[in-house]
Amino acid sequence: MRFYVSMYPFNKGKEGTWNDVEQGAALDKLDVARIQCPSLIMHGTRDNEVLIGDSEYAAENIENSELFLIEEGTHFGYWVSDHAYEAQQKAISFFRDHL
Repeated sequence: MRFYVSMYPFNKGKEGTWNDVEQGAALDKLDVARIQCPSLIMHGTRDNEVLIGDSEYAAENIENSELFLIEEGTHFGYWVSDHAYEAQQKAISFFRDHL
């Protein structure tokens, strides 16, 4: 609930959100191979906001990375899905393993 409340009223973040959209549209492929820290990449299998290929690209090009798919998860699957708890536990485990 706190997550959703942080997004409203939307007009406070509207300018920044549109800037993010414009900047993101100008990007092609990020040079993620330069990332040197362990990386957990999570993606909902029903995410209509970000292509799964972007997450697969990151996982294939970041050394010491892991792709975790949130089954049936949308763009907010980490917080709101039948598998949110599983995803959250995966993140906790990953960070503990890489402290």
